Amino acid sequence: MSRKLASRLRYLALSRFLSGIWYVPSSFVYLLRRPSLWPMSLLPVAAMVLLVGAGLVAGFVFGPSVADRLVEGEGGLRSLWRLGARIAMLLAGVAAGLGLSLVLTAPFQDLLSKRVEQDVRGSVEEASRGFRWEVSQFFRGALYFLVRAPLIPILALVPIVGPGLALLWAGHTVAFQQTDPTLGRRGLDFDTRRQWHRRYRFESLGFGFASMVALVVPIANLLVLPTLVIGGTRLALARLDVD
Repeated sequence: MSRKLASRLRYLALSRFLSGIWYVPSSFVYLLRRPSLWPMSLLPVAAMVLLVGAGLVAGFVFGPSVADRLVEGEGGLRSLWRLGARIAMLLAGVAAGLGLSLVLTAPFQDLLSKRVEQDVRGSVEEASRGFRWEVSQFFRGALYFLVRAPLIPILALVPIVGPGLALLWAGHTVAFQQTDPTLGRRGLDFDTRRQWHRRYRFESLGFGFASMVALVVPIANLLVLPTLVIGGTRLALARLDVD
């Protein structure tokens, strides 16, 4: 591969990653400008604040003791690993709280997603294969999150690059869930949705990365869950237009 082509590919990947990031702040503004969406955002916001807050407190309280047990002794490298372990516990707590809030408020997220699609497209496409199919796909998505979640603290333990890798891993999982309502309404099953995310890997990673960062932004993080629903819907609609 020539150097010029490699440079071009890196530029393209970065552009796609940044375009995914953009859907988070732009969707935050989108929500603020549409008061009609606020009522259906209240329960997801309350659930997210309660559960993510609980996860953060648990990681903060129990993280140091877990880190001390995982990494014993003193020294520069061990101290770095211990710090990584504490960050890993915080990330795990936040991810667990966010994941649980995503699962528990799924019906409200679907309603919000439909309102956004109606606003963007003028109509809502429905190509579902029936209630039983929807339930089975929902549980496959929830299981997918549960399988991936334990790797978040494990990745965060890797020195230096670990927290960043864990952030991307958690973010990609969140991006998968937040595009689910829009893609599911078009009859895409779980395996097809995975292929869709592989096709738009950089956009998905950018959106997920920005989603996790938004969790630590004061004030804005209170509205992060409806913002992610809106962002995931808009991202999916935009990429479906390309398809």
